[in-house]
Amino acid sequence: MPLDHYVTLGRSGLRVSPFALGAMTFGEDPGAAGCSVEESEKILATYLDRGGNFIDTANFYTNGHSEKILGDFFAAHPGRREHVVLASKFFGNMFPGDPNGGGAAAAPSSPSCTRPCAACAPTTSTSTGCTSGTATPPSRRPCAPSTTW
Repeated sequence: MPLDHYVTLGRSGLRVSPFALGAMTFGEDPGAAGCSVEESEKILATYLDRGGNFIDTANFYTNGHSEKILGDFFAAHPGRREHVVLASKFFGNMFPGDPNGGGAAAAPSSPSCTRPCAACAPTTSTSTGCTSGTATPPSRRPCAPSTTW
């Protein structure tokens, strides 16, 4: 099935590729089994060039490097971000020993969502996610935890 054979994502109204690109292996940080920045960008560019528009990441994938690679890629390629639905899970505790360093409460989730979206030009931020770019509805594109779909 082609990547540009879009399907509706639940009841959101968003039209996404039938296969999401999982960015779990983007980055070579210690303790992670990932690929280099260059290889990650090559995979991402190929997916987008073939019509893909749905990317999944998380704050804890390769210790946050996955989100940074995605943000840097979209910052370096103006115009590509507004065509992508970016799902980022934020519940991983990135600060061991801090009882509020992760989870779905407003305090830990707000910075976790804002940080990856900042590289993708956010327009709105809430405790459950942020919106960025354009989509269906025309003026908003979710950049929110995939667990909310």
